[in-house]
Amino acid sequence: MPLARLLYLLLLIAMTAAGILAFSSCNTKQFDKIDKIFKSRFIETNLGICNVLSSYQVYPFQHPPTGQFQKHVCKQLFCQIGIKQFVTTPDIPICEINMKGENITVQRHLQSICPDLDLTTTKKARKRQLR
Repeated sequence: MPLARLLYLLLLIAMTAAGILAFSSCNTKQFDKIDKIFKSRFIETNLGICNVLSSYQVYPFQHPPTGQFQKHVCKQLFCQIGIKQFVTTPDIPICEINMKGENITVQRHLQSICPDLDLTTTKKARKRQLR
């Protein structure tokens, strides 16, 4: 009986590990780091003003705007600056969040808010955005 329990436990651990790899997402530590980044470097200030001007809250993450609302959000200078600062932060964790039932990296999500915004500033930042 103990051998059966051990085998069951090993099978359960293997299935859990496979599930984590297949459906990876940001963990608490990574979300804490994202939150810390948001609250630094004037990102919170710029995106707060963006929220007031456009009625769209970039963070905490929510579905990206679409259509005319997206155009309205993306024409706001503070939205452009805040999103660019957030995306190009070199130490932002590379992990996935679930948006519209799809796992997407934090960087890709931020890019999807204003897809026409030029976010490239350095080679290193560009490489991170392509992941």
